[in-house]
Amino acid sequence: MKIQIEFKNLSPTPELKTFIERKINSLEKFIRKIHGHKAEEIESFIELRRGMHHQRGCIFNVAAQVVIPGKIFKAETSCNTLQRSVNLIKQELQAEIEKQKEKRMAQAKRGARRIKKDLKISSQARFYRKGRMREEGA
Repeated sequence: MKIQIEFKNLSPTPELKTFIERKINSLEKFIRKIHGHKAEEIESFIELRRGMHHQRGCIFNVAAQVVIPGKIFKAETSCNTLQRSVNLIKQELQAEIEKQKEKRMAQAKRGARRIKKDLKISSQARFYRKGRMREEGA
């Protein structure tokens, strides 16, 4: 997974970068399991901003975007600690990825139901079950 991290009003530290990379890389297994894409095809863009709030003080805004071929997952959050913001971003992205999985499964089931409904069986078709065979004397 390719990760691009952009800092605004923050000083990038190696510990912070490794923390963010570890959290975002944990999403890779969900994407590979659900969508079947290789790690080289997945890109993520993370933007970290520090701002001030007149009552709450220092606020950290984190915006994330995970791009796979054919789909983009986005999340945005703000919190008073940077680690908590990154954890919330990871949870939001994970929820979106799992939601996409559920949508794909529901679409497949809907298609199967449509096919079953359109499939018409003749009234003279014979189903060989034990009970019916005894009734017909076969």
